[in-house]
Amino acid sequence: MGIKIKRLLPGEKYVVLEDYFEPEARVLIPKGFKCDHASIPRPLWALICPQDLSDEAPVTHDYLYAHAGTTTPFYLGEDHLSGAKVFSKSEADRIFKAIMIRENVQPWKRRAAFFCVKYFAGFAWNRHKKKNLARLAQIAALCLIMLFGGCSSCTTVQPTAHAQKITDIEATGVFEPEADDTPKLTYVKQKARETAEAGKTGIAESEKKREQAETKAEKAEKLANVGRYTIGGLIAIVIFVLIAVFLFVFKIIRKRA
Repeated sequence: MGIKIKRLLPGEKYVVLEDYFEPEARVLIPKGFKCDHASIPRPLWALICPQDLSDEAPVTHDYLYAHAGTTTPFYLGEDHLSGAKVFSKSEADRIFKAIMIRENVQPWKRRAAFFCVKYFAGFAWNRHKKKNLARLAQIAALCLIMLFGGCSSCTTVQPTAHAQKITDIEATGVFEPEADDTPKLTYVKQKARETAEAGKTGIAESEKKREQAETKAEKAEKLANVGRYTIGGLIAIVIFVLIAVFLFVFKIIRKRA
């Protein structure tokens, strides 16, 4: 039984409708997983459309790439006890090719698709790997904060000054009234309020500057990505077309021979 997916409109995303176990990768792709399917430029759909590569191969390939550099959950090893595995890019590409062979994808189409993912999908793998490692670093930092926070809460609680005074009075039976320090307390409170207000203003300005810097960095990154992806896409399209034309002509020559 094949995988069941549905296209999400608007957009190019697909979602898995039911849990699917892929025997080639020995992974369980969970229900609700979203992917791009086969990222084939629309002008090339006349030669190869995404469904020509089957649904199982592109979705499994996207699932393995989504966990680049980290353990892939729901992995069932040969001993049925593995639980998780770290797949390399070459392993993910090899599994992609094996599934296309199993699903009887036309040889020239699967060779062209495998060639593209092998030599032109490195930026996608590195992007997912960088994102996954950043997420792991955040989780590790959070665990350390929780660990040290829990240890600090285990320290002995010191009694307050008021509670200590009551204890001393009960022990000695002597009560000494405090001097009237109301003006001093008022002055201290006022200074504390002024310091707090100044701190809030400084924090607000720092947050504003940080947001502006992040916005500029995001714009610069988007422009860089657009340029990189545009150039890479054009190169991939040209190579893909040349390979497709070469394989098509070769196929015709073989038939006539």
